[in-house]
Amino acid sequence: MSSALTKSLSRYRVRLFDPLLRPISNFWSWWIGELVAALPENTREAIANANRRIVVALENDEWLFSESKNSGREDIARLPADAVELPADLSAQINELVFALPEDKVLQRALTLPLAAEENLREVLGFEMDRHTPFAAHQVYYDFRVTGRHSATNTITLDLIVSPRKVVDEFIEKMTQLGLAPDTITTQDQDSELVPVNLLSTAMRPSRPFAAPRLNTVLASMCVLLFIVALVLPPLLNKNKVTQLEQEILIAESTGQSGLELRRDVERITRTSEFLTQKKLSSVMVLRILDETTRILPDNTWLVRLDVTGSEIQLQGQSTSASDLIQLLESSPLFKEAQFRSSVVQVPRTDRERFHISMQLESADAT
Repeated sequence: MSSALTKSLSRYRVRLFDPLLRPISNFWSWWIGELVAALPENTREAIANANRRIVVALENDEWLFSESKNSGREDIARLPADAVELPADLSAQINELVFALPEDKVLQRALTLPLAAEENLREVLGFEMDRHTPFAAHQVYYDFRVTGRHSATNTITLDLIVSPRKVVDEFIEKMTQLGLAPDTITTQDQDSELVPVNLLSTAMRPSRPFAAPRLNTVLASMCVLLFIVALVLPPLLNKNKVTQLEQEILIAESTGQSGLELRRDVERITRTSEFLTQKKLSSVMVLRILDETTRILPDNTWLVRLDVTGSEIQLQGQSTSASDLIQLLESSPLFKEAQFRSSVVQVPRTDRERFHISMQLESADAT
């Protein structure tokens, strides 16, 4: 049950989290480097001394100790291969120890595997060790570095680094005689750069206490102090500004209230003025409609009702020739869309016809 759960979690980690964590890890490394570069020189030196990475390699029957820096490696000491004791000053400089195996003691293979194998890559390499190397998995120390993932072919490429256990154990025994316990065992490439792998299993890596507790305490205290300053200082600096802004807001609110009341008065006066204007215009328009209607209609026609509702006009009355009224009304530039609202009805015992006509006013420009 536990093994199945572990494999399931590993599968989700590889498929979901690793693609997200890689850019975050790169950004974090860049950001830390920028922060460290911004620190005072003495602080940078203290951090560098607390995290010194010493590389030891066996060259020409000598132990060569060098310090790994951003600019490269700097030799700091040499000891005979049969030395049994490490100088005290050299021992004090070691915080993290990396042992670089000679190139001829390491076997490297470039492999291409299915992408699905990444979920259990170490186990897969252990099972297929005898296919890719002359050794079985229990005969070697090994590690790998992924060099590419190819979604098009659904494959993964990697470098497999292998060294016989007998060879590595001999080197570890020699280093133990000097009182050294390597944190990392790797090798070097053709440019003398360390290959980013560790042949030691997790169980074999020594646990080292932090070498600079005082520096850690100082940095932690500085972080706490800066956090407190970031919380307390802005309110203190802005207190007077806030008070001033509050006073300005009160003044603005008072002025705004007066302005709002003035605006309401203006709107009320405007509405009253518009109402009167509309009334006047309406009266003028009705008079003009009545005048135009009187001018157009013949003498044998008279109205009993004239209604004006917006742009619609309705005429009701009697005429001896009601059918001719539509054409007469349409001839006026003031009217349009004249039509009977109901059928023309003959008035009994007369030659007159009762009509009901509706029409529309033309646009304001025409009126």
